[in-house]
Amino acid sequence: MEKLDFSKIITPNEVYKVARETKFVQRAGGKINAFDFLMTLVFRLATSNPPALELITSFLNTYVSHSGVHQKFTEKATVFFRRCLQMILLKRMLESELISIELIKPFNRILIFDSSSWDISPQLKNIFPGAGGSASDANCKIQFCYDYKSGSVILLDDMEGTIPDQ
Repeated sequence: MEKLDFSKIITPNEVYKVARETKFVQRAGGKINAFDFLMTLVFRLATSNPPALELITSFLNTYVSHSGVHQKFTEKATVFFRRCLQMILLKRMLESELISIELIKPFNRILIFDSSSWDISPQLKNIFPGAGGSASDANCKIQFCYDYKSGSVILLDDMEGTIPDQ
């Protein structure tokens, strides 16, 4: 399996630009670097359940208080992460092998749908309930739809893991 070099997909400058556009970062020189924040929450905490503020602050490349990190978890952070995910998905799709123009000419749109789900901390069961029982009490699902012909994301939605894909 090929090792993924994340810095070739999205750069710190691109992340910073998205952070400014979404107002996740509102001034230059803030204590929390948007790229470090993204890397910490996406990769460095992948094995931590649940990710405590103390652990998050230990992974950031600067000193910031626990309450300072806690204050970053806002609606703006959600928009920031969503936009970063969209950018990453679009870049990866553009790198994939292209389909012959002649094959897709008859179609107005070519929609690619995908759904992925994963178990999350049981503390989040009120926001993203899981099936319970022998399954997880908390589960998150992402529904994604991409129009191959136009290159646009039609749908990127997070939801409870109990909602069926249909």
